[in-house]
Amino acid sequence: MNKFMIKSLDSYNEKSFEIVRGLKKEENNKIIYEYKSKLGDCKISFCDEKVFIQRENNGIKNIIEVDLNNMTEFLYCGEGFEKNFCILGEKITYKKNILEFSYKILDNGEEVNNISITIKEY
Repeated sequence: MNKFMIKSLDSYNEKSFEIVRGLKKEENNKIIYEYKSKLGDCKISFCDEKVFIQRENNGIKNIIEVDLNNMTEFLYCGEGFEKNFCILGEKITYKKNILEFSYKILDNGEEVNNISITIKEY
């Protein structure tokens, strides 16, 4: 098991910092992180200019595709709440076992949040 530091920040200045244990795999030019956090079971896959975020918590699954070249859609599912949003990838970098990416969440073309995530392997 590897140890990861997961750090996130959004445009409302909500910060999250967590150290978790999980797996890191490299296969077919992809880097995949799998871990449990306070957000649930998480799987983050990175390949070229895309990051896929998969989370499951209390039976609710969310999948976000962050793409630097295309705007993508995602259905946010929460307790008693579902809404479609668009995702606009801003930055994705991977060097020295550190994955950093950021994206905007848009609702009808209007930015409602901007999220930055860093995953550092120890």
